[in-house]
Amino acid sequence: MASVLPRLSDNETICRMQDAETQTMTAAPTGKRVLFVKLGAIGDVIMALPLSRSLARQGVEVTWVCGQSLEPLVRTFSDAQIIETINDRKLFAGNLTAKLTVFVQVFLRFLGRRYDEVLIGHADPRYRLLFKGVRGPVFSFGSHLGGNRIPTGTRHHSYEYLKLATREDSSMAPDPKQFMPRPLKVWKGQGSKVIAFAPGGARNLLADDRLRRWPITHYRKLAEELLANGFDVQIFGAPTDAWVMQSFQGLNVKNRIGELDLLGFVGALSEVEALVTHDSGPLHIGGLAGVPVFGLFGPTEGSWRFPIGNRGRILQLAEKLPCQPCYDGKNFAPCSDNRCLSAISPHRVFEEIQQTLART
Repeated sequence: MASVLPRLSDNETICRMQDAETQTMTAAPTGKRVLFVKLGAIGDVIMALPLSRSLARQGVEVTWVCGQSLEPLVRTFSDAQIIETINDRKLFAGNLTAKLTVFVQVFLRFLGRRYDEVLIGHADPRYRLLFKGVRGPVFSFGSHLGGNRIPTGTRHHSYEYLKLATREDSSMAPDPKQFMPRPLKVWKGQGSKVIAFAPGGARNLLADDRLRRWPITHYRKLAEELLANGFDVQIFGAPTDAWVMQSFQGLNVKNRIGELDLLGFVGALSEVEALVTHDSGPLHIGGLAGVPVFGLFGPTEGSWRFPIGNRGRILQLAEKLPCQPCYDGKNFAPCSDNRCLSAISPHRVFEEIQQTLART
């Protein structure tokens, strides 16, 4: 079901006008039709945006299949002409009956449709089964394209999505930076001295990736240092992140947990001076907002996931541990003490924020 987006504000209109140059570069419709399947999670969907925008610029009709929860992001930023949604909550987190019902409904909805290409941005073979009734050549993560398995895990994930469409080695794929969407609003947080934290996250319908999170005690110490130096701190997150606030008791921070939907979150971040978070959905939301992001990385490689073109900083150990990175795209190595993140001190992050904002 299509969503109705709110009327654009003046700032949003300005950003849309800035997209005029991109629109003039869009080729005339070619008649080619591509089905792109990418349901979630937030960060992965945002890193896939250059693929959809690249195809649309070439005059290709793109149909993007996404989860209902992420439809507003896809509709606003992807340039896909057609968006089809799946009840991802029931498919991933429902009981067996609910999962089977959604599976059959989706299979029958797409049965017999014909596309010039079917691109599946998931390595799990069950996605191929879900769309097996679609007519057209299928290319998916987990298969071998251009002589290498995709994703290769050696470049930014946005390159891997572009490779899915071009079937070229990722080193030959076009630069995704040219296809990144402009911010929804003009960034106006410079000089506000408001720092946003997103200390929760790293959780979706399929997994709770606690090893991605910088220790909550470190976030508190960083908040203390920021407050002592004249900054304001706001805490963002989904309703499921409410647990983090107990770690900030006694501090004069603003609790904005569960206050906003996804597009509202993008807008709110455009009004702060910086965002501090780890490898999670808010990291990529910050990229869409155009706010400087200070991204903390441990078990994952920052250069493969940090928002492209962002003016913030990747924060990880200067000398990596022998086990870094330990994420294979699906699982982490067994770990009871992720020193790769805990060894990044709050004071170092504070200094990076001060130095970077001084140059902004």
